[in-house]
Amino acid sequence: MKKRMLIISTILTAFILSACLKVGDPISTSVRSTIDYISDEEYNEVVQIATGSPSINDFRKITFDFELEHSDDVVERNIQFPDPDSWENTLDSIDNQKRYLTEKGEEQNDPDKNFVNYHREIIFYSKGLNNQEVEKALNAIYIDVYVDSEVGTPTDKEYRVFEAE
Repeated sequence: MKKRMLIISTILTAFILSACLKVGDPISTSVRSTIDYISDEEYNEVVQIATGSPSINDFRKITFDFELEHSDDVVERNIQFPDPDSWENTLDSIDNQKRYLTEKGEEQNDPDKNFVNYHREIIFYSKGLNNQEVEKALNAIYIDVYVDSEVGTPTDKEYRVFEAE
């Protein structure tokens, strides 16, 4: 009886441990994109550079966050962030008006670390546009990710700003 219990517990332990092994995708990603109204503080900053007499409701803020984490098994990682001018060029090309106003952001792509971050906040003049038009235009902007590891299949994917989920 004790021998049978030992065998069963050994098999269960092996099963549980095998379930914990990382097999397959060595990365996890998160992409968040929003278009929101701007705050009073943000309005006070952008109204100084806007032309005419726009109201606070004539502006929107795009917030884009991309995060990637990977295991130590990664042997090659190549992350290409959007061209610095792409946000301005894309927003200004929607209807050939000057729409891009300000941009803040940060990024981390140190190859010695197991994570990548890309964050942008862009305030733009939105009067006459709806969110769907802006989202459609911004899908021209993407982050290109290639990750290969000792286990699993290499990941080669473009993460678009307002990618359909």
